[in-house]
Amino acid sequence: MIESSIIKTLDILVLSCDMYNDVWDPFFQNYFQKWPDCPFRVNLVTNEMEYAKYNVHSIKTGKYESWGKNISRACSQLTGMYVLTIFEDLFFSMKIDTDRIVHLVNRFITEDMNYLQLNYSSSHRPTLIDNDNIGVVLKGTAYRSSAVMTLWKKSILQELLISSENAWDFEVYGAERTNKHDKWFASVGYEMPFYNSIVKGKYHPQVIKKLKKDGIVFSNNRKVMNAREFAKYKLTILRSKIFKFLIPNRYRNQIRKRFGSF
Repeated sequence: MIESSIIKTLDILVLSCDMYNDVWDPFFQNYFQKWPDCPFRVNLVTNEMEYAKYNVHSIKTGKYESWGKNISRACSQLTGMYVLTIFEDLFFSMKIDTDRIVHLVNRFITEDMNYLQLNYSSSHRPTLIDNDNIGVVLKGTAYRSSAVMTLWKKSILQELLISSENAWDFEVYGAERTNKHDKWFASVGYEMPFYNSIVKGKYHPQVIKKLKKDGIVFSNNRKVMNAREFAKYKLTILRSKIFKFLIPNRYRNQIRKRFGSF
């Protein structure tokens, strides 16, 4: 039995904008296919458009100015004290275990956590892992402010957002701003496994193929990466893995800020 107080205090916040409106239908097809019994209110961040399907609540933030301002305005319209952030181009790859998510949300609230990323990330490198596969993310850790499938205390997320930043800036520069906060956690499992469907504005060809097998329907308004673009992307992934292997965690943010994404 899920307590109604837990349901009311948490909002799912799908991070998006009107420029990605062609992704909304396939995203929510996948969302409710893989999480049909989602008990929480699902909110979609838009600018001026209304999305009126699947009982999704559109949060209109006005004319697009920046990612940071978009999300800040959206958070100010939420009534709950806690937020689960999900990007609109991340499609679930497996069925979501509702009982497990509710359990983690309950822990998050009762233990007064500030942050809990629900999927393992090699950048987070959690320590002091407990029997629930949850560990502490130390201060100074790269990408400590990742919004990918993450539970937040809403006030903390609002504090960390800066209007001029895009999503990449928030993960790199925002990580330093999190260092004033304790109670920062991450899973060493995959509670919400996903496919990254869009790379630099284009669909990932292998991911789209898998999703179409599940009956997900995509519009023709967005291009699919060609062979050359996909090969370049794979090299980027390899470079990132080498970077993580060779560079100690404490130095990664400084390098990323100086030379760009790895």
